[in-house]
Amino acid sequence: MDGDPKWDNRHTRFLAEVYAGDELEVKYSVSDKREGTTKNYDILSIDVQIKRIRDNKPIVVSRRNLYRMKK
Repeated sequence: MDGDPKWDNRHTRFLAEVYAGDELEVKYSVSDKREGTTKNYDILSIDVQIKRIRDNKPIVVSRRNLYRMKK
């Protein structure tokens, strides 16, 4: 259930180096929401993309990180 099936169920890919002083842009989105195993919680799948601002280069891509959220 965890991770991206296209990545052998891994969550995160690191695509480039980051150095002290680099400015980054972070975008995240809820890619899925499911009923949790208890009535008080749901499961959210979160996707994250981080890129370096100066050259717009992708640094980190992360897919289907699961979080249990209280209703």
